[in-house]
Amino acid sequence: MTNLLLALCPCGSGVDAKTCCEAIITGMTQARTAVELMRARYTAFVTGRMNGAFVRNTTAPETRSTDNIPSPQIGGLGLDIRRVSAGGEHDQTGTVEFVARLLVQGCPEAHHEISRFRREAGAWVYIDGSFPAHAKVGRNDPCPCGSGKKFKQCCGT
Repeated sequence: MTNLLLALCPCGSGVDAKTCCEAIITGMTQARTAVELMRARYTAFVTGRMNGAFVRNTTAPETRSTDNIPSPQIGGLGLDIRRVSAGGEHDQTGTVEFVARLLVQGCPEAHHEISRFRREAGAWVYIDGSFPAHAKVGRNDPCPCGSGKKFKQCCGT
């Protein structure tokens, strides 16, 4: 597990992890916006902290699973927030479109999702997500994971 106390936050905010996502994950502070919660959930995922109470407590009860979330060997290659609709400090609902670039078992992958959030008892929770349709990727097209390689030489192998 990455030592979050000594590094910039994996969420890409440019802020040190201790005052960014770590403070939200450990419960020292609450996410003020849907984007802050999205960033904290990404950070929890790529640092191996997805099995903890944080993820369960930040998921809406109707979509919360009682199963343990598997924690495969995943590394974070970056988080790109594409679009935000509402989800601000004074909103009750919001959506965040993002692309999480991950390294899964040595292969770069991209997870593109439009996540829905709402406030519950004053705190933001993740409701669910949808996955935008993607155009078919040709063998010689750039890999959608963001590696900079051709698809056939990356995730298409």
